[in-house]
Amino acid sequence: MTKRSLYAQLVALVFWGFAATAASAQQTEGPACPACLVVTILPGQVLLLPEQLHGLTVLVRTSRAEVDASVMEEISRRGGRPGILVVPAVTSSSPDDAAFRLKSLLAEVRARAGRDGILALQVERPDYKSFLVERHLASYADVIVGVPDAVPPPRVRFWPALKADTARAALDVTRQGSAEGWVVSVPADALDAAAFVAALAEAAGRPREGFSEDVEVRGARRLSVDEIVARHQAAVRRQASLVTRSISTGVLTLTFEAPGFPAPVTITSDTVVYTDRDRTELEQRSIRVNGIEFRGGGVPRLPILEPERVASPPLAIALTDLYRYSLAGDETVNGVRCYVVAFAPSDTRQTLFRGRAWIAMDGFAMVKVAAVQTGLRGAIVSSEQVDEFRAVRDGVWMLSRSDVRQIYEGAAHRTPIHRRLSIATQELDPSDFSARRSAAYASQSVMLRDTAEGYRYLTRERRPARPGIEGAAPVPPVPEVAERADRVRTLAAGVIIDPNISRPLPFAGLSYVDFNLFGTGSQLNAFFGGAYGQLA
Repeated sequence: MTKRSLYAQLVALVFWGFAATAASAQQTEGPACPACLVVTILPGQVLLLPEQLHGLTVLVRTSRAEVDASVMEEISRRGGRPGILVVPAVTSSSPDDAAFRLKSLLAEVRARAGRDGILALQVERPDYKSFLVERHLASYADVIVGVPDAVPPPRVRFWPALKADTARAALDVTRQGSAEGWVVSVPADALDAAAFVAALAEAAGRPREGFSEDVEVRGARRLSVDEIVARHQAAVRRQASLVTRSISTGVLTLTFEAPGFPAPVTITSDTVVYTDRDRTELEQRSIRVNGIEFRGGGVPRLPILEPERVASPPLAIALTDLYRYSLAGDETVNGVRCYVVAFAPSDTRQTLFRGRAWIAMDGFAMVKVAAVQTGLRGAIVSSEQVDEFRAVRDGVWMLSRSDVRQIYEGAAHRTPIHRRLSIATQELDPSDFSARRSAAYASQSVMLRDTAEGYRYLTRERRPARPGIEGAAPVPPVPEVAERADRVRTLAAGVIIDPNISRPLPFAGLSYVDFNLFGTGSQLNAFFGGAYGQLA
């Protein structure tokens, strides 16, 4: 008897066991049929698959984020349902660290595998129940694969893993009535694997007496909020792999009230945003203050007033659960049907965000987010931000509008600040990205860089030509992050003309503002003008 015929008889025996159990135990909840078997293979075993899989589910086993899309395509071409089985090799003594690494791995695998296909996670930890539920790991996979005698947590899709040469194990699983799929790994030997899968696919595609056609109408299962967040994280990683650099062009408008001015001060600038994997930088051209062009070059010595940076934004994978999520229904935003995800900080004492995010039902991209920053310390006592995004191409959503409203409270002064950025055009992976950014460095435009501590001005020092090379051009300027500006000194002089004064009265005064007095975060506002003085 050949190995091929031996494995064919083995598969037939397994199928006979499923059929016998289905006929004798009507209370079985899981579908007991050959098509419910799930085969797992190694990437190199895809060539051993038969030309026609007859709808058989085939999972490719992996322990890393590398996913070969051609393997998935080959399974689909042969009529199978492709998927990925992640068998984690993460070893960590800390459950939080292990969960963080596993979430990152699953999000990366889903991002590289694309939107189609099944993502399964194999878990055989002794504490797998708490590991899956308490850390929301079950939401990152479509199905959990475990040992046959495991009792799955509530609302977790679970497939038991069987051995290919044990028909009795298949009978035991069907009697449990708690599974909808039975995962079988093909033999490691190439000849055995080819014979096994061929017999399995042939039997799955052959009409079987006693089995009805696997056709039924079901309502679409509504995703939980944790599943929506997990799929959004995968969409973010997928977009990061599609777009490495971008140039966005728009207009930035800043409005605030200044002491002594009868009307608000409005600063506008044509803004170009350069973004790559390493950094984000802004070029501000044609800066106008209340309509009057600002012709100063270099770095303005005015402080950049912004709230304390949030280390962990919402909807991002974090080491611990910093946010609580809830599903607030669904809405249509700019013609896109979205899930509405509400988020709030688990610890209100930290500087985090509270608000809502609108995530597209098709593709799980961010369409809109509105958030209020909590736990603020410093001069900015209130900060609310609304960002809107638009689809630039399939699977790529970019910022189209950002509206920020803040309240600044300083020594003897309180003023609202309104900052609005409107993006008109976006260029994805332009071929001249480096040349255009270098030209911005060499220009007289004001340049800023987004850092972990906030936005910082860039200084540009032109270097002399290389010594010993006659006629050599100067070396292009190299931008460096300028130190934070915390102090403003102003010298004022003029003449007071008043009908109650017999003759014009000249005056002069010195103003000093310190936004971080002695490094304590306190503010000082002082003015001295001869007979007049003010201190706050």
